[in-house]
Amino acid sequence: PDGQIHFWGDDGAGKRVDALVKLGNEHPHAATKWTTAAQTPRVFVPWLTPQMGWWDASKFALSEKLEKAWEMGELHEDLKRIDAAVAQAAKGVDKTATFERIVSSGAPIRAPSGTDGDKAGVWSEFMLFDGTEWNEPRCAAAQALCKYLRSSPEVAGEVVHGDGTVTPPQGQVTIFKLKPGAHVLPHVGVTNRRLVLQFPLRGWKNVTFRVDEEWRPYNKGKAMVFDDSFEHEVVHNGKADRVVLYAVLHHPGLGTPRLRGGGLKDEV
Repeated sequence: PDGQIHFWGDDGAGKRVDALVKLGNEHPHAATKWTTAAQTPRVFVPWLTPQMGWWDASKFALSEKLEKAWEMGELHEDLKRIDAAVAQAAKGVDKTATFERIVSSGAPIRAPSGTDGDKAGVWSEFMLFDGTEWNEPRCAAAQALCKYLRSSPEVAGEVVHGDGTVTPPQGQVTIFKLKPGAHVLPHVGVTNRRLVLQFPLRGWKNVTFRVDEEWRPYNKGKAMVFDDSFEHEVVHNGKADRVVLYAVLHHPGLGTPRLRGGGLKDEV
């Protein structure tokens, strides 16, 4: 199998998923060898352990940096600048500084009727890094976030392996906005070679997040880290737009990331 498996709606779904995983793994041309129905990414590296959905965010140096930046008010200043940039964009001054609608077949979403009043989408993003290049105009607004993320080998570094091959940054850095009443339905990421860090910036109250079988709330001023190759979903029962930082990290099992200038990764 090279896709992702989801069943919803009845008590027998779990047994059918397990049977489908077993059948797929037995196929002579199977692209992956999944070990659990809860973790079915398109690209699966079985030797990356431990295999778990939620990780201890305090073990990652970036978490500490962001939490200190929150305490110092740096991220609040970022939000003010982002709000100002978005307001200017709405007037046609700088159309690059906008939240853009997210359309993803891999992460379906439900929301109440009428929640797309600003035309930006029930789920939208303010992309800072696309995995290759940083968006300089947006980083001018999100100054603190870009400063800490660009200097983090976990995010912006590369892993040089023993055979000389190089694993570049694993993915994007963006700010997600989710409208109240929305439900990001169960889905999985594309690979277990990465982890995801999220940091709540605004509107996190009454928003819950499930990874594998464990639901957690967002906590003010605290990062969370999880393996998005495990099935996960978000339910927004709050009253304000949920705004969170989303940053893709190298999985620690890949090796020690270094910034291209030679900087070493902080211990995790």
